[in-house]
Amino acid sequence: MNYLTLTPETIPDSHICCAISDKKCAESYAAKKNWLSEQYAHGYRFRRLDVRGKVFIEYGPAEAAWMPVEAPGWLMLGCFWVSGRYKKQGHGKALLDAALEEARKLGCAGLVSVAGKRKMHFQSDGKWFRRQGFREVDALDSGFRLLALEANGA
Repeated sequence: MNYLTLTPETIPDSHICCAISDKKCAESYAAKKNWLSEQYAHGYRFRRLDVRGKVFIEYGPAEAAWMPVEAPGWLMLGCFWVSGRYKKQGHGKALLDAALEEARKLGCAGLVSVAGKRKMHFQSDGKWFRRQGFREVDALDSGFRLLALEANGA
């Protein structure tokens, strides 16, 4: 299977796999594409499987993350989704590996992600991340957890 990293030049004509891709959300979908194009210059990346499905990962420098996380020198995972018939085929691992390789190439400490203590709306419970080697490095009483995977495998 072929994976694509979208760029400001390819985003306008590309499917971005987003939950807001429904016709009722056309304005939000266009706004997300515009935001992705703008954030590319700041190191934010959108990588997806070359299919019309929800198989993608978003990540960028934690210093520029849209989430309230302090993790300088790390790449912050944004949306990350493998759905439907594409589950359990290794796509999540392949997308995560690509992000981890990017972190290494950029000299980042690794990847961080926000997960929930339990499954929450638009929020993973983090179990899959932990199976990939992420460890909990911070937690809030509200149930949010900060997970980290070091680039050097330590």
